[in-house]
Amino acid sequence: MPWGPGKVDQLIAFIRAHFPVPADFADHVYRDLGSVPHAAATLGTAPSAASAHFGRHRGKRTGRTSVPTLPAASSPPPTRPARTGCTRGRGTVLHPEGGLNLAHGAAGVLWSLAETGTPPPEEHIDWLIDAVSALDDPRPGFYNGLSGIAYALDHLGRTDTAAEIIGRVARTPLETTGHSLYDGLSGIGLAQLHFARRLGMARLRDRALGIADRLTSRNPAASAARSPQPGLLRGESGSALLLLRLYEETGDTALLDHAEAALRRDLDRFGWNPEKPLPPEASGHIPLIASGCGGTGMVLTAYLGHRPDPYLVTVRDAIRAAADAPFLANAGLFHGRAGALLALLAMSGTDTDTHAAVQRHLDGFALHTVSHDGRPAFLGTECLRISTDLATGAAGVLLAVDAALTGRRSAIPFL
Repeated sequence: MPWGPGKVDQLIAFIRAHFPVPADFADHVYRDLGSVPHAAATLGTAPSAASAHFGRHRGKRTGRTSVPTLPAASSPPPTRPARTGCTRGRGTVLHPEGGLNLAHGAAGVLWSLAETGTPPPEEHIDWLIDAVSALDDPRPGFYNGLSGIAYALDHLGRTDTAAEIIGRVARTPLETTGHSLYDGLSGIGLAQLHFARRLGMARLRDRALGIADRLTSRNPAASAARSPQPGLLRGESGSALLLLRLYEETGDTALLDHAEAALRRDLDRFGWNPEKPLPPEASGHIPLIASGCGGTGMVLTAYLGHRPDPYLVTVRDAIRAAADAPFLANAGLFHGRAGALLALLAMSGTDTDTHAAVQRHLDGFALHTVSHDGRPAFLGTECLRISTDLATGAAGVLLAVDAALTGRRSAIPFL
């Protein structure tokens, strides 16, 4: 592993500690790799090193004036990116929407820095605005398009520009748009509601309510066929989040009823059933944000704050327990440890067990850390390339670590 020869030792040590491998397992691995043992701690990526690093920041911050340097060091984009793909590669999947959006582009990196107390240079924000202005046919979605970029710019202090962009979204035909939070109606509606509150514009609130009407009048079976993946980003949980926030805005209990129905449909697709235990192979055991139940558990927690339900509390508690997973293949927000940590924080209190689980996640980030130009960096999806973006890389890790160290319940938009 040229990017970290000591990483082999660290991974072997983790495997031996958590899996029933033979006593000579390490010897076989070194022989197959043609390598010799290294001291993993020399890279500063051993679990004890990471724990010590994060521990130095715990309880020593006043307000939000400093950021743990481990994830932040690898997050900022170049000063004046020469192309739209200004953040590092995300892994094995390329994103045709370019490098501007919230999930995989500059908007997400800049927003995460500002959210964690490190305002990015103004020229970075200017570059993003110029690049967005030059787009010919941008997507309207939240994580993949203009709605999320507008949300980020608002938080970056460019509210006037953000208002212009969200107005552009409001004029976009949405007849063929899907329902998802990631790139569809749920995310667009939440952004419209956010700006309705920020700008005091009733027409944006009405547009969000119109989107809710479309979501609640559609055929759930047809929607499931179009988007077979349950969860926060692609499934019914994203729609439930919009309906829940609109209920809080209007007091219309019908919206809360629809939010509950959407959550129950997603839980059913995850394998949850009030009449029998969750099957071992069910995806309801996976605590991830994008491809698991972690995000659904966060929405469920928000829903239960308005309408307690014994069965849903039981499900929420089970999802919370799953979020204390000892091993996750990726570090990132959507598919890895950062998302599981934020889900855990959103669903938990301040008890000793929660503190211990949070610390295990903080220690666990060391497993995903590699050295790049003498600084720690994070591998993206499938651990093949360094990533700095919000969805898969350092920006998402930064949000999760900051939330854990500052006591924020969640750092995910609208949750």
